[in-house]
Amino acid sequence: MKMIYQKIDAHVKDFYPFHMPGHKRRFFSTDIINHDITEMAGLDDLFSANGDIARLQNRIARMYGARHARILVNGSTAGILASINSCCGEGDEIIMSRGSHISAFNALALSGAKPVYIYPTLSALGYLEQPGQRVLDTILQHPNCKCVYITSPTYEGFCADVYSIANIAHKNGKLLIVDEAHGAHFGFDKIFPLNAIRLGADIVIDGLHKTMPALGQTAVIHVGNDNVDTDRLDFFLRAIQTSSPSYIFLSALDYAFSTILADSTYFERYAALLSQARGQIQLLNKISLLETDDPSKLMLIPPVNYSGDELYKFLWDRGLAIEMSRPCYALAMTSVCDTREGFEWLTDALAKADESFSLMRQHELPSVSNMADYEFSEQMMTPREAIASKSAYVDINDVVGRVSADHFVQYPPGIPLVVPGERISENCARTMKGAGISRFRVVTDQ
Repeated sequence: MKMIYQKIDAHVKDFYPFHMPGHKRRFFSTDIINHDITEMAGLDDLFSANGDIARLQNRIARMYGARHARILVNGSTAGILASINSCCGEGDEIIMSRGSHISAFNALALSGAKPVYIYPTLSALGYLEQPGQRVLDTILQHPNCKCVYITSPTYEGFCADVYSIANIAHKNGKLLIVDEAHGAHFGFDKIFPLNAIRLGADIVIDGLHKTMPALGQTAVIHVGNDNVDTDRLDFFLRAIQTSSPSYIFLSALDYAFSTILADSTYFERYAALLSQARGQIQLLNKISLLETDDPSKLMLIPPVNYSGDELYKFLWDRGLAIEMSRPCYALAMTSVCDTREGFEWLTDALAKADESFSLMRQHELPSVSNMADYEFSEQMMTPREAIASKSAYVDINDVVGRVSADHFVQYPPGIPLVVPGERISENCARTMKGAGISRFRVVTDQ
């Protein structure tokens, strides 16, 4: 049996990555063991930074237009957990999309906040759409809510109207938290949207490792103004993150923000290569490119009689590992670290796929309207109430109608199909069974 490192070595050797992390295995030295060190004299301390780490955080804040920035070594998840806990306590209302990442629901369970869910709609292609005007309407309908939490961009690259949401939230005395995990590159070139801090958000979480030259688990949380209680936020960051932050992460971020991200020519070159690749893909006859708000995401739509999974496998067989696939599309992630050769490899392979896919092929694909994914369940209690209740594992055949005491989530993109406190539907139970789940934890003292 091959060990994990052997499997990774084989993958690295055989595939070009159009997936995260954004460093694409470039720029950083492979001799990183010498950087794995603890808090020694002169190396500063992440949680009481007043030296080089403080300097790095100040540089990041200036680049993004933030008042303050805090480096995260436990991913965007740590920033989401800390931000919601710092803004909301037991019983406080928080407006949020039910299409949020699992970490936001874990934050509800920890804080005791009461969610006011906005339920997103499923597009014809099977991805969740932005709630749009419903966010603004919900803010006005819930004057007692403490804050608003949104995701922008989505995993597929669709943005919310952050500027309008921030304005309405602030006029009604509410903070705006933005999960911008997939938008850390926003604002680094004119082809990308502005970042959420510059659009008026109070707290923004960027997953640096997703789209930037940064190692896995590295992220940053930005504070946009003095409305945020930074002392309270810092408390929860210390409570949630490891007390032994990796200096490999910190030194790699320092290198990235001091060199690659400080030199605009890197992003100018990336924007040119990306625009050229998108133009070539748009010339294909059978495979189409769905326009999103974030051009770094390549949403590849196969012909109607082919699935996204088949397109994924076609590229995989030609040495290209893309981020993910679903029945109706496949997603490739690009970054400033992608090479000209990598883009040419992708466009050449897509041209071959375009030639080989037959429009005369007879093949029945799953209907998006019949997919259980994202058919959200009825909320019966808050996540905190469900977690605090007595619970037990029951056979998966007996869960329908019961209240969940746990999450069921599939990656990507990490949006739970059911969260603690929701009644489990037949479609949800069927999807669990299809994923190989035989037992699931439910509330027993309803």
